[in-house]
Amino acid sequence: MKKVGSNKFFSEFSDISLLKLSAFLHDIGKVRAELKNKKFLNHEIIGAEIVRDRLQNNLLFGKRSLKFVTTIIKNHLTIFRLYYLFKSKDLSNKDLNFFWYKNKDIAVYIFIHTLSDAYGTSEDDEFLEKIREFIIYLQTYYLDVYQKEVVEEPLLSGNEIMDIFKLSPSKKIGYLKEKLIEAQIEGSVRNKEQAVEYLSSLIGEPK
Repeated sequence: MKKVGSNKFFSEFSDISLLKLSAFLHDIGKVRAELKNKKFLNHEIIGAEIVRDRLQNNLLFGKRSLKFVTTIIKNHLTIFRLYYLFKSKDLSNKDLNFFWYKNKDIAVYIFIHTLSDAYGTSEDDEFLEKIREFIIYLQTYYLDVYQKEVVEEPLLSGNEIMDIFKLSPSKKIGYLKEKLIEAQIEGSVRNKEQAVEYLSSLIGEPK
């Protein structure tokens, strides 16, 4: 939180400026989304693509600022979805791990946007308090579980995979690396021995 407001994207724009822009544009996808049961389906994804196109091609935003704005827009419903999974006792460590893996560098801004959105659309004090508490829970999980138990760095390189399993260079190596990273983020693979065992379950024992 201490860094919020201190990150610069252009000489005249800070992270707060881009956060405000994200808030202003976050529901723009509703103009193209399908309306079903009073919900605009996938409007956050559609909105992120609309904004990406306009900011990149019309306003010439750089990659870093573009990623900042579109990531917030794409994730502006994520905290609510995780909260409802938590409320129904369906939230898994896998859900939490992948949220942090994908968003740890921008999570604080997603939290700020979520709270702003909640306060702007709800007058239910109990619901607002639950959202605040859930955001605290997410941060506690990151510090107490994610940082201590999840291994983000690839446990095996492409060359190591080819050497261990006697494989030739191919698209399959990239696929195996992706599957291994997924298993690491899920928390089921935490060391090289487990990594080899996991890949063996996909392609057979090392030769």
